[in-house]
Amino acid sequence: MDNINFQSNFGQTPVQLSLWEEPGLNIVPRLKSAMREALKASGLSKEKVVSDMNDLAIAEGLISTSQKQKITVPMLEKWVAPSALAHVISFLNLVIFCKVIRNGTPFQVAATALGLELIGSEEKKLLQWARAETKKQKFAKEARKLAQEVGL
Repeated sequence: MDNINFQSNFGQTPVQLSLWEEPGLNIVPRLKSAMREALKASGLSKEKVVSDMNDLAIAEGLISTSQKQKITVPMLEKWVAPSALAHVISFLNLVIFCKVIRNGTPFQVAATALGLELIGSEEKKLLQWARAETKKQKFAKEARKLAQEVGL
C-alpha cells in the first residue's frame, strides 16, 4: 500500500467540496457524508475496505491481531451513517480508511473547518514551481537594478 496516488481532491477526479465547506467546527455530518461518497467512489465493498484496513493496521503495528481491536463492517457502517452521530471514526482509523480507499476527501472536511486546503502532488509541484519562478523573477529584477548601477 505504499506510494498510493490519492484521487478525488488530490488531483485526478474533481470533487464538489462545496458540499463540505460549510463553516463551523461540527464536522461530523460533513465527515460522514465525505466518507460515504469516498467509499462509494472507491468501488470497494465494505468487507474489502474493512479487511484492508485491518491488514494495514496490523502491518503498521497499530493494532494487534486480537479480534477485540479489529475494525468490523458494523463499525464502518456506523462511521458513515448520517444518523449515527455519536459514532465518529478516530483520527488514526480515518488515516487508514483514506489510505485504503485512496481518497483524501474526508481529510479535506477537517482541513476546511480550520480554514486550510489540502493539495495533491501535482498541485504541490505547481506551487513549488510558482515559488521558484517568483524567486527567479525577483533575482532577475535585482540583477537588472545592479547592472544599471554599475553601468551595464
